[in-house]
Amino acid sequence: MHSQSTAPAILELDDVACTRGGVALFCGVSLRLLPGQMLRVRGANGCGKSSLLRMICGLLAPSRGEVRWRGRSMQGHEGEACDLLYLGHAHGLREELSARENLELAVSLGGERLSHAAIRQALA
Repeated sequence: MHSQSTAPAILELDDVACTRGGVALFCGVSLRLLPGQMLRVRGANGCGKSSLLRMICGLLAPSRGEVRWRGRSMQGHEGEACDLLYLGHAHGLREELSARENLELAVSLGGERLSHAAIRQALA
């Protein structure tokens, strides 16, 4: 007798929509990703791929619907630490800042502070 997997979903999107700058990028996105499955996101430039990935990681709230990671709603937890990492196509550095200032900013976004000596050592 073969039974279906009763494993809980790793990722669930329930009727998720994204509106940016008053423009609807996508709507009605629903999926259930089980352990061992993979998700590939593809589409034209500007269709909302990066926004969708940011929603999955809890960095952006959907305009409608709900995103759940390991059963936990990501809504209201934007920016909180979890076991997801978003690594976008842009390098994340601000050209108007020095290397030291970029490092200080990155560390502060993670809720940490580095001493001047630690910053000098990291940059060396």
